[in-house]
Amino acid sequence: MNKIPKISYSLLASLNKEKNLSNNLFSVSNTGIDMIHYDVSDNEPTLFLKDIKKLKKCTFLPFDIHVATKDPIPQLKNLVLASNDRIAIHVECGYSVKVVRDLKLKLGCEVGLALNIETSIDELVPYLDSVDYVLFMAVVPGVSGMPFSESVMDKIKAFRERYPNYSITIDGGITDKTAYLVRQFNPDTLISGSFILKDQNYGKQVFKLIGQDINL
Repeated sequence: MNKIPKISYSLLASLNKEKNLSNNLFSVSNTGIDMIHYDVSDNEPTLFLKDIKKLKKCTFLPFDIHVATKDPIPQLKNLVLASNDRIAIHVECGYSVKVVRDLKLKLGCEVGLALNIETSIDELVPYLDSVDYVLFMAVVPGVSGMPFSESVMDKIKAFRERYPNYSITIDGGITDKTAYLVRQFNPDTLISGSFILKDQNYGKQVFKLIGQDINL
Protein backbone atom coordinates (compact mmCIF):
# COMPACT_ATOMS: atom_id res chain seq x y z
CA MET A 1 0.00 0.00 0.00
CA ASN A 2 1.27 3.47 -0.89
CA LYS A 3 1.95 5.74 2.05
CA ILE A 4 0.46 9.21 2.38
CA PRO A 5 3.14 11.76 1.46
CA LYS A 6 3.89 14.88 3.41
CA ILE A 7 2.98 18.13 1.67
CA SER A 8 5.45 20.99 1.53
CA TYR A 9 3.90 24.31 0.48
CA SER A 10 6.03 26.29 -1.96
CA LEU A 11 6.15 29.85 -0.67
CA LEU A 12 7.40 31.06 -4.05
CA ALA A 13 3.81 30.76 -5.28
CA SER A 14 2.78 33.32 -2.66
CA LEU A 15 5.52 35.66 -3.80
CA ASN A 16 3.99 35.64 -7.26
CA LYS A 17 0.55 36.36 -5.81
CA GLU A 18 1.07 38.99 -3.13
CA LYS A 19 3.76 41.08 -1.49
CA ASN A 20 2.91 40.30 2.11
CA LEU A 21 4.42 36.85 2.56
CA SER A 22 3.92 36.92 6.32
CA ASN A 23 0.12 37.04 6.05
CA ASN A 24 -0.05 34.29 3.46
CA LEU A 25 2.42 32.14 5.37
CA PHE A 26 0.30 32.39 8.50
CA SER A 27 -2.94 31.48 6.72
CA VAL A 28 -1.55 28.56 4.72
CA SER A 29 0.17 27.05 7.77
CA ASN A 30 -3.16 25.91 9.20
CA THR A 31 -4.40 23.94 6.19
CA GLY A 32 -2.88 20.50 6.74
CA ILE A 33 0.52 21.07 5.14
CA ASP A 34 3.63 19.68 6.83
CA MET A 35 6.42 22.05 5.76
CA ILE A 36 7.16 25.38 4.12
CA HIS A 37 9.15 24.94 0.93
CA TYR A 38 11.51 27.85 0.46
CA ASP A 39 13.13 28.33 -2.98
CA VAL A 40 16.33 30.32 -3.35
CA SER A 41 17.62 30.49 -6.93
CA ASP A 42 19.45 32.55 -9.51
CA ASN A 43 16.11 33.24 -11.21
CA GLU A 44 13.78 36.15 -10.55
CA PRO A 45 11.65 36.43 -8.55
CA THR A 46 13.25 34.47 -5.74
CA LEU A 47 13.18 34.13 -1.98
CA PHE A 48 16.19 35.09 0.14
CA LEU A 49 17.98 33.22 2.90
CA LYS A 50 18.27 36.42 4.95
CA ASP A 51 14.47 36.56 5.32
CA ILE A 52 14.06 33.11 6.87
CA LYS A 53 14.62 34.25 10.45
CA LYS A 54 11.82 36.82 10.17
CA LEU A 55 9.41 34.50 8.36
CA LYS A 56 9.90 31.73 10.90
CA LYS A 57 8.00 33.91 13.36
CA CYS A 58 4.88 33.59 11.17
CA THR A 59 4.57 29.80 11.24
CA PHE A 60 4.99 26.83 13.54
CA LEU A 61 6.02 24.61 10.61
CA PRO A 62 9.57 23.58 9.70
CA PHE A 63 11.28 25.09 6.68
CA ASP A 64 12.06 22.89 3.67
CA ILE A 65 14.76 24.94 1.90
CA HIS A 66 15.92 24.38 -1.67
CA VAL A 67 18.96 26.39 -2.77
CA ALA A 68 19.25 26.22 -6.56
CA THR A 69 22.26 28.48 -7.06
CA LYS A 70 25.59 27.65 -8.69
CA ASP A 71 27.67 27.87 -5.52
CA PRO A 72 25.31 27.83 -2.52
CA ILE A 73 27.59 26.88 0.36
CA PRO A 74 29.16 30.35 0.85
CA GLN A 75 25.61 31.70 1.23
CA LEU A 76 24.88 29.22 4.01
CA LYS A 77 27.69 30.26 6.38
CA ASN A 78 25.48 32.38 8.63
CA LEU A 79 22.28 30.39 8.24
CA VAL A 80 20.74 29.20 11.51
CA LEU A 81 18.22 26.37 11.22
CA ALA A 82 16.26 24.23 13.65
CA SER A 83 16.84 20.50 13.84
CA ASN A 84 13.44 19.83 12.23
CA ASP A 85 14.21 22.06 9.22
CA ARG A 86 15.92 20.66 6.15
CA ILE A 87 17.83 21.97 3.16
CA ALA A 88 18.70 20.68 -0.30
CA ILE A 89 21.50 21.76 -2.61
CA HIS A 90 22.07 20.53 -6.16
CA VAL A 91 24.22 17.58 -7.12
CA GLU A 92 25.06 19.57 -10.26
CA CYS A 93 27.15 21.93 -8.08
CA GLY A 94 29.79 19.21 -8.00
CA TYR A 95 30.71 19.47 -4.33
CA SER A 96 32.74 16.62 -2.86
CA VAL A 97 31.13 14.13 -0.50
CA LYS A 98 33.23 15.59 2.33
CA VAL A 99 31.93 19.11 1.69
CA VAL A 100 28.34 17.87 1.78
CA ARG A 101 28.99 15.95 5.02
CA ASP A 102 30.58 19.02 6.60
CA LEU A 103 27.55 21.10 5.60
CA LYS A 104 25.24 18.62 7.32
CA LEU A 105 27.32 18.78 10.50
CA LYS A 106 27.38 22.59 10.46
CA LEU A 107 23.65 23.07 9.90
CA GLY A 108 22.53 20.34 12.29
CA CYS A 109 19.49 19.40 10.22
CA GLU A 110 18.61 17.08 7.38
CA VAL A 111 20.46 17.77 4.13
CA GLY A 112 19.31 16.55 0.72
CA LEU A 113 20.53 16.58 -2.86
CA ALA A 114 18.38 18.03 -5.64
CA LEU A 115 18.56 16.63 -9.16
CA ASN A 116 17.60 18.47 -12.34
CA ILE A 117 15.46 16.80 -14.98
CA GLU A 118 18.33 16.14 -17.37
CA THR A 119 20.76 14.74 -14.75
CA SER A 120 21.24 10.99 -14.35
CA ILE A 121 20.50 9.33 -11.01
CA ASP A 122 24.01 7.85 -11.21
CA GLU A 123 25.31 11.28 -10.13
CA LEU A 124 23.64 10.76 -6.76
CA VAL A 125 25.19 7.41 -5.87
CA PRO A 126 28.43 8.63 -4.18
CA TYR A 127 26.43 10.88 -1.83
CA LEU A 128 23.59 8.63 -0.73
CA ASP A 129 25.22 7.54 2.51
CA SER A 130 25.88 11.17 3.44
CA VAL A 131 22.53 12.84 2.77
CA ASP A 132 19.01 12.29 4.08
CA TYR A 133 16.84 12.61 1.00
CA VAL A 134 16.79 13.20 -2.75
CA LEU A 135 14.79 16.02 -4.32
CA PHE A 136 13.67 15.22 -7.86
CA MET A 137 12.95 18.30 -9.94
CA ALA A 138 10.11 17.96 -12.46
CA VAL A 139 10.50 21.57 -13.65
CA VAL A 140 13.28 24.12 -14.02
CA PRO A 141 14.29 25.10 -10.45
CA GLY A 142 13.06 28.40 -9.05
CA VAL A 143 10.17 29.01 -11.47
CA SER A 144 6.67 28.69 -9.98
CA GLY A 145 3.68 27.39 -11.93
CA MET A 146 5.51 25.45 -14.65
CA PRO A 147 3.97 22.19 -15.95
CA PHE A 148 5.19 18.82 -14.70
CA SER A 149 7.73 17.14 -17.00
CA GLU A 150 6.65 13.53 -17.40
CA SER A 151 10.17 12.61 -18.53
CA VAL A 152 11.17 12.56 -14.86
CA MET A 153 8.83 9.64 -14.17
CA ASP A 154 11.19 7.00 -15.57
CA LYS A 155 14.05 8.41 -13.51
CA ILE A 156 12.07 8.34 -10.27
CA LYS A 157 10.90 4.81 -11.03
CA ALA A 158 14.47 3.63 -11.67
CA PHE A 159 15.71 5.23 -8.46
CA ARG A 160 12.91 3.73 -6.39
CA GLU A 161 13.58 0.27 -7.80
CA ARG A 162 17.26 0.53 -6.86
CA TYR A 163 16.66 2.21 -3.50
CA PRO A 164 13.20 1.12 -2.30
CA ASN A 165 13.49 2.70 1.15
CA TYR A 166 15.34 5.93 0.37
CA SER A 167 13.55 9.18 1.15
CA ILE A 168 12.48 11.05 -1.97
CA THR A 169 10.79 14.40 -2.55
CA ILE A 170 9.24 15.54 -5.83
CA ASP A 171 9.00 19.20 -6.80
CA GLY A 172 7.47 21.00 -9.76
CA GLY A 173 4.06 20.98 -11.39
CA ILE A 174 2.48 18.97 -8.58
CA THR A 175 -1.30 19.03 -8.95
CA ASP A 176 -3.95 16.50 -7.95
CA LYS A 177 -3.40 14.73 -11.29
CA THR A 178 0.41 14.60 -11.20
CA ALA A 179 0.35 13.74 -7.49
CA TYR A 180 -1.78 10.73 -8.40
CA LEU A 181 0.84 9.65 -10.95
CA VAL A 182 3.86 9.95 -8.64
CA ARG A 183 2.29 8.51 -5.49
CA GLN A 184 2.93 5.07 -6.99
CA PHE A 185 6.65 5.66 -6.22
CA ASN A 186 5.95 6.22 -2.51
CA PRO A 187 7.46 9.70 -2.26
CA ASP A 188 7.97 10.94 1.29
CA THR A 189 7.14 14.53 0.34
CA LEU A 190 5.38 16.35 -2.50
CA ILE A 191 6.00 20.05 -3.04
CA SER A 192 3.17 22.19 -4.37
CA GLY A 193 2.44 25.90 -4.48
CA SER A 194 0.32 27.21 -7.35
CA PHE A 195 -2.12 24.30 -7.18
CA ILE A 196 -2.84 24.90 -3.50
CA LEU A 197 -3.56 28.57 -4.18
CA LYS A 198 -6.02 27.82 -6.99
CA ASP A 199 -8.86 27.41 -4.48
CA GLN A 200 -9.55 29.67 -1.51
CA ASN A 201 -10.05 26.47 0.49
CA TYR A 202 -6.37 25.55 0.76
CA GLY A 203 -7.17 22.54 2.91
CA LYS A 204 -9.30 21.01 0.15
CA GLN A 205 -6.39 21.32 -2.26
CA VAL A 206 -4.02 19.65 0.20
CA PHE A 207 -6.42 16.71 0.61
CA LYS A 208 -6.50 16.28 -3.18
CA LEU A 209 -2.70 16.07 -3.26
CA ILE A 210 -2.61 13.20 -0.78
CA GLY A 211 -5.44 11.38 -2.54
CA GLN A 212 -8.09 11.90 0.10
CA ASP A 213 -11.64 13.22 -0.28
CA ILE A 214 -12.18 16.09 2.17
CA ASN A 215 -15.91 15.26 2.19
CA LEU A 216 -15.39 11.80 3.67
